[in-house]
Parts: sequence; C-alpha cells; structure tokens
Amino acid sequence: MTQNVAYIQGIESEYTFVSPSWSPALVWEARRGLGFTTDLRFQYFKYLTQDVDLTQVQESRLGLDLTSPYYLSILEEKVVWDRRDDPLFTRRGSYTTASVGIAGLPGTQVPVVGDFNFLKGALDWRLYRSLAPLFHLHEGMVLATRIAAGAAIPYGGGDSASVPYAERVKLGGGTTVSGWVTDHLGPWLCRDASTSPVTYTAMSDQACADVVPIGGELASWGSVELRKSIRWGVGVVGFVDVGMAWDTPADVLHQVPLASAGTGVRYASPVGPVRLDVAFRLDDSPYFQSENWFNIHFSLSEAF
Repeated sequence: MTQNVAYIQGIESEYTFVSPSWSPALVWEARRGLGFTTDLRFQYFKYLTQDVDLTQVQESRLGLDLTSPYYLSILEEKVVWDRRDDPLFTRRGSYTTASVGIAGLPGTQVPVVGDFNFLKGALDWRLYRSLAPLFHLHEGMVLATRIAAGAAIPYGGGDSASVPYAERVKLGGGTTVSGWVTDHLGPWLCRDASTSPVTYTAMSDQACADVVPIGGELASWGSVELRKSIRWGVGVVGFVDVGMAWDTPADVLHQVPLASAGTGVRYASPVGPVRLDVAFRLDDSPYFQSENWFNIHFSLSEAF
C-alpha cells in the first residue's frame, strides 16, 4: 500500500488555483513490467483568481462547470504494462496503460465525499521499433507510434451530474498535438469584453480574437515520430500528430480530428532527453482560424 499527499498551487491561462489531495493506493506488480493500481483520491479544489465570469458561463450552459470551492473523491483502477528497453531513451518495446475511475456513487445523485458524479477513462498505447538494422545504420533510428484517448462523462441527475472544468479532457501542446497551443485543440468559448457584463458564446466559424479553451468530455489523439540520433548525444526527429477534444461524445460525428506535422532536435543530457520542436498545423478549419499556424515547444522529456 502506498500513500500520496500533494499540494498544488497552479497557474493556468484563465485562472490560478490551489488543490491539496490525499491518495491511498494498493499497488500490485503481477510480473516484471505489469502492474495494477487501485487508487482512491480525495481532493479539494479552489480558484484563487479567475478571468471568467462564473454567472455568465454557467447560465449559458456551454458544458463548463466552474463551481468553487469543491470536493472530489475518485476511485480509480489502473493497469500498466511496460515493455520498453529504457523509459527515457527508448529504442524498442511497448508501453500500455489503461484506467477507469468513478467520482460519486452509481445509482444515486449523492457523490461520495464529493460534489460531482462523473466517470473517467484513459487509454495510452505506445510502440517503439528500431529501424537501424533495416537501413544498415550504425547510429540509431527509431519509429515511435502512439494512440491515446481520454474521457470524463457525467452520470446521474441533478446538479452533481457534471464534470468540473479542471477535470475536463484537454488537448493540444507538445505532448499531444503539437501544432496547437496547450489545451487549445477542442471546444472554446469566445469572450466579448465590449459588453457589460462580459459575455461568452460557443465558438462558431466566425473569427474570435479572445478565446477561452474549455476542454471536453472526450478526446482522442495519435502520433508517429521518426527519431534519428546523429552523434555527441544530438538527434533529429520528424513527426505527425492528429487529434481532437469534443465537448460531448455526440460531437464526434460533427468534428473530425485535425493534424499537424513538424520537426525537432533532441539532446541526450545526463538527466534525460531535451527537445525543441516546431510544429505546423495542416488544417484550414474556419473554427480555428484565430490560432497561430505554427508553434514551438521546449521540454525536458520526449513527447512520449
């Protein structure tokens, strides 16, 4: 049995928050690389500052719950199967993780020591293959692929059947779909500060100069990377990412996943990979016409 106590004070694009949590967990390693975890998370969440008018957003019913403060209790089951040769500098193997979680009590409208009822799920599958023998190369060339999905869907009835904003599935950025700014691939609100009070409307095909990304209840994404080491710990990479976050599962039928492509440089430092990527959007969707057509990402880890 393990226990994790955390205190997070964070800064997001539209708010700052504080969130202490306590998570007792049962961990079982069935065999090398294969493990199971049962985790019960108790969490308190409070906004310290917000740029979004709560009344305007909640009354518009745009799938965004900004209740504050609130409590959560989430029971989660997770399995991890790690067959990678090296978790930092992977050349071959696979990595799979899947989890399901529930906040609240099924069949009731009363959360268990919490304020919301919703279901969570996630799947992440990654495969790595060395191509150096195929091309008779002395230096490593690795093909890395990834398929992932996440969901947070309310159940039951009443005010508790909702997903708080911080728990919604968000997409975009250097570890998911690189052509977008972090969290910007998916549903937005368009903020109009010229009105009093400030108004928020669902994004449409019209241009919007002030967008508020809100994430969704469902997201899916994937990546393909070709990594080539050169020498002195330096390598290059080319990649294609595709994905989308949807406000509700019904929106999957109306909005297709969007793609980006790019290239980057890697350095194998003593503490892990250092990467610098530039990614370009490959779509011309009018929904995202206010977004930059390229983005630069820097990180102290691989994308996956």
